[in-house]
Amino acid sequence: MKQKYIIGDIFMVDNQPRKVTWIGASYPRVEIDGVDVACKNSDLEPIALTPAILEKNGWEFAECHKDEDGFEWHVYSKDDVFPDLYYYPAEEDFSVFICGEETLPDVKWVHQLQHLLFGLGLNSEMEV
Repeated sequence: MKQKYIIGDIFMVDNQPRKVTWIGASYPRVEIDGVDVACKNSDLEPIALTPAILEKNGWEFAECHKDEDGFEWHVYSKDDVFPDLYYYPAEEDFSVFICGEETLPDVKWVHQLQHLLFGLGLNSEMEV
């Protein structure tokens, strides 16, 4: 079975950001007021990744670029993280770049970035 969640993933549950605390065979659990509560997969709503969330988690705006057609992108980096994130304001999404090469396009959700960081063996805990 393909695992959709990792412990620590942040999702919205009942309009509140919640962390996945346990993953069962058919459903995840999240912490609500210090208590683990079972959730249906449909209860977990992804949280859009934004520059504000990145900055809250230690990422810094590094530079802005614009091509000859006016297409703009912003570069975000973090000292202890190897890949850079490129934010495309017109599309409201990010791409992951390693050594100047796009390695993961269309990152739209906080949990997607968490999975990338987790897979690289980096701290994937985030705040929203």
